[in-house]
Amino acid sequence: MHEAIRQACVRAAINAFEDARIRGLCYEGAWECALGAIKQLELSRIMHITLKRVYDKPSANDGTRVLVDRLWPRGLTRKQVALDLWAKDLSPSPELRRWFDHDPDKFEAFAGKYRRELQDRHDEIDRLLDQIDRRRRLTLLYAAKAPSVNHAVILKSYLEHYAFD
Repeated sequence: MHEAIRQACVRAAINAFEDARIRGLCYEGAWECALGAIKQLELSRIMHITLKRVYDKPSANDGTRVLVDRLWPRGLTRKQVALDLWAKDLSPSPELRRWFDHDPDKFEAFAGKYRRELQDRHDEIDRLLDQIDRRRRLTLLYAAKAPSVNHAVILKSYLEHYAFD
């Protein structure tokens, strides 16, 4: 679980438990209040992550727009991309990217190797999650032509599980 979310859940649970005890609830009832507070906070923190090709037009529904490629996309200016962040440190290593070469037959093996790389990048992931806007919307931008055979698909899945693991 993302550290800021974990701390917020702990605070919410403690406050709900203490409030319930002050109101005269038994320990069991107070624990139920604490668990309810955690569940409510987690639901409010769930973010919506979308994938979008960097060459597609920006939308008002994109939320925080993050380029997750190591290389800048050809033919585009920073203004055209309407970028909030460039998280090149979350992209696959140059060696892994070259090995994969967008070969659909290597995608499953690539996904496993990339997930292992992401396990060593929790500081970068925490920085990214800390910068997402209040609407909790995140759009991961990528340049690859294949919408389902690229690293952004794997990163999206990793981020969705990371926040509450």
